Amino acid sequence: MDPAGDPDRPARPAAGLSKGLGFRLGRLSRHLRRSWSEELAAVGLTPPLAAVLRGVAESPGVSVRALARTIGTDPMSVKRCADELESRRLLRSGRLASDRRPRTLTITPSGRELVTQIEGRLASQERSFDAALTATDRATLERLLDRLEAGLGVGEDVVPAKGQKVVLRRTSDRKLREE
Repeated sequence: MDPAGDPDRPARPAAGLSKGLGFRLGRLSRHLRRSWSEELAAVGLTPPLAAVLRGVAESPGVSVRALARTIGTDPMSVKRCADELESRRLLRSGRLASDRRPRTLTITPSGRELVTQIEGRLASQERSFDAALTATDRATLERLLDRLEAGLGVGEDVVPAKGQKVVLRRTSDRKLREE
């Protein structure tokens, strides 16, 4: 209840809440997730399914475990998504000849077509960022996000796995490799 006693009026946030960096990043994240979910629903996907599909398209033959580290989630979540995508004939799974244990994933032609659609929708989202930010502002934001992620130990270059840090680097052809 707000100070005036009106139960239908939202309470004022605590001083500084709406100005807190974590609060603002969370609010922006929720907005982006909601809009991205809506975009993906139009092509019959959820964000986790799209992440797995895009990850496999980017690194064909990737193992479930390596993809989980790249995405920043657990291998069982990736396995469930891969199973769903395989049932839709968007991915294929296999095993390495040298080591039959890891399940490897490759994209099918139908999956590749869907990734192209996803990338078109992603480009639309990127254009909305460009409309809100100048090129200089965007470069500054990207640099600050890189620094914040590195400082907090998150992001694509530093992904924790089983209590240790695994460093992933993008190669010149935008594929991920582990160091």
